[in-house]
Amino acid sequence: MEAKLQSTSRQLATIRAQVQSKERERRISELSVKELDQYPRRQRRVQVCGQNSDLPTLKKALTDKAANNEKEIKVLQKAAKKLENEASDAEYGMRRLLAQREAASS
Repeated sequence: MEAKLQSTSRQLATIRAQVQSKERERRISELSVKELDQYPRRQRRVQVCGQNSDLPTLKKALTDKAANNEKEIKVLQKAAKKLENEASDAEYGMRRLLAQREAASS
């Protein structure tokens, strides 16, 4: 049971790090779209990292990336919630087992 609790805790830490990473990517995409919105509407091309890019295509790609990251964040948060419940159950089981041992030894 202790091994399960440790494993669950490690998995939970990994998922939380993934959530933070996805949230960061999503925020960067959203800020990039806001930055691109500052260009005049008649401007069709923009130079990004030394390359000419089609402005509407670039904005759409960034918006899609932000939306995709949001979906992935929700999936990861559900997985984290499940792991939190598993960790709680394992901890409860360990406490019960210890209480039974203490009662038996008394």
